[in-house]
Amino acid sequence: MVAVLPLGPHGRLVVDDYGRRTSKVKVLGAPGTFITVRLFTMFVAPGDTLLITGELNLTNNTGRDADEDRITGYKQYAVGVATSLWIYDANAPAPVRPATWMRLGTNGENSTADGHHIAQGLTRPFTVPADWDPAHQLGVVLRVDAHSTGWDDNPVADYMLVETYGTLHVQHWPSEVPPDPALAALEARVAALETTTGGVSP
Repeated sequence: MVAVLPLGPHGRLVVDDYGRRTSKVKVLGAPGTFITVRLFTMFVAPGDTLLITGELNLTNNTGRDADEDRITGYKQYAVGVATSLWIYDANAPAPVRPATWMRLGTNGENSTADGHHIAQGLTRPFTVPADWDPAHQLGVVLRVDAHSTGWDDNPVADYMLVETYGTLHVQHWPSEVPPDPALAALEARVAALETTTGGVSP
């Protein structure tokens, strides 16, 4: 589920309330394999403006066991981490849905064995295209890629651990602002006054 909060008079804040989708990301030898960490879907309309933010904390667990204790004889090494924001058409037919995925941006850094913990995050704007089907939901995704030249130094696979705290949220402003009830009531009163007085003179 997602939490939806008001944002100003017309916007809304949509927050991922599912939590992390995985607790670890396998370290590979080359970049480009993105693992989904957080994901939710939301309805949008053509022309809507979105500001998407994803944040997460990772632990370099190379050469360590599941309790994060060092394993004798195993190597610890730096891991390149790339955190990225993606969107896709969640209601597109399954055969064509992969083609709708679009990466909005990536933020990367190296997680050293000594540093152990890193925080990653990025924010990107997105305007819903004019040809978007308003009956479709937009998928919003936070993904992570972990890679290193030392990925095969140890007898078993190494991982970057995904901590429980983090966020994925969207600030959403609709392209069509709903009418202001107070203004509509005032216009109705003016119209009624003009009817009863035969018009308003300056």
